[in-house]
Amino acid sequence: MKQLLENNVKRLPKENAKRALKENVKRALKVTSFLLSLVLVFGILAGCSTHEPEAKQALSSFLTAIQGGDHAAAYALIADTDKKIITADMFAAWRSSADALLKKSTFTIKGNPDRFKGYEYKGTRFPDAYGFNVAWDQEPLVASASPTDYDQDEFMIMIVEENGSYKAFLMIEDLGDRTASYQNMK
Repeated sequence: MKQLLENNVKRLPKENAKRALKENVKRALKVTSFLLSLVLVFGILAGCSTHEPEAKQALSSFLTAIQGGDHAAAYALIADTDKKIITADMFAAWRSSADALLKKSTFTIKGNPDRFKGYEYKGTRFPDAYGFNVAWDQEPLVASASPTDYDQDEFMIMIVEENGSYKAFLMIEDLGDRTASYQNMK
């Protein structure tokens, strides 16, 4: 860059040399400022990347397992935090009682999720979490069916990062009561 500036200055008469040098310095500063701005913008954009595709895939896998009645696969896709209070047998009983009330044909993940970095729930902190809106296309099998939470036609579900992977976070503490209420609707 210095060589280019000096060559341009040498070609001009002495009276224009100072002016040419100032113009070249101004151009060099503008180019440098522009390049630094680009570096800053790309640095900021790289820092704002999300794991939304992984979270959405985790949700899709969970819902597909629910839809297909594969309770073991669905249970494997819930957060370990949920598994501390929900056993595989409890989960299977809940899903079986829901399957007896509703036939789920398809699901739709609606819109863009809400993102919660550093999400905390009852003392458990997750590095990353997404809240997705979901709609089921489903048919009641029992006229008196009154589904709750994740069995409603539309609901919101959290997908959290836990131990480096994304999982469904149910936040259900009274699963036994919910299962019993579903069984009583038959």
